[in-house]
Amino acid sequence: MTISLLTFILLFKAHQRNSLLYSGLSYDAFLCMSGMKVSRKTFGKYMDELRRRGLLRMQGKHTEIVSWTTCMEELGFSISQIRMRYIRRIIKGKTFTEAKYLIQEYLVLTSFRNQKYFVDKNKRQLQKFRSGNLKSVRSAARQKGVSIEEYVSSIEKRTQVVTGCHYLGGKLGVSYQTANRIINRLHKKNLVERIVVSKRFFRGNVNHGTYDVMREQYSRFHISTKNLPCFVVVFGSVIKL
Repeated sequence: MTISLLTFILLFKAHQRNSLLYSGLSYDAFLCMSGMKVSRKTFGKYMDELRRRGLLRMQGKHTEIVSWTTCMEELGFSISQIRMRYIRRIIKGKTFTEAKYLIQEYLVLTSFRNQKYFVDKNKRQLQKFRSGNLKSVRSAARQKGVSIEEYVSSIEKRTQVVTGCHYLGGKLGVSYQTANRIINRLHKKNLVERIVVSKRFFRGNVNHGTYDVMREQYSRFHISTKNLPCFVVVFGSVIKL
């Protein structure tokens, strides 16, 4: 519901810049006037959800969606006004489903790019450390309250953009299957290159007890049993932008 409600808010703002539903204007009339490609049933459903969450208010005689900051606090996202305006432009004229897919992909891609920023920063720090230029490395370690050795050891573990569908799903409020589909769509559009990190465990004449142990040991990861001779434990993906 969270991503869907975010999609509805952005679609509304894309087609009605002042976020107002004028007094006396029916939902059908608003949809016809604005060109918003959403069914009357869907429109009513999400207006009711906005009202339930306290995200609608009266502006004179008219109904208005509350401020963008308040919406983000309620939905648990962190999207700046600048990014909001960009998303609003790319989804205008799209159907609800098309807009939701674009927003999902944008949020995931932004997450990857943010991670890449820190990955690139770590690589630069490691290069300086190995060349003997310790000024910025020492400063960064001091800010974190650790020794240079501890700082270097920590950033050596973050030199790739990685993700897991369970983590990503939790961050977006969607299932890990949906998170997996989002990454696959980005991969098919050549916006990212995805390398799945997995490990095969030969099981031979396995019984249910052995399978339960595997499930418990790797509960945070996805286990595939399609390949009958073995378990395939998928730990996550390395992403290249």
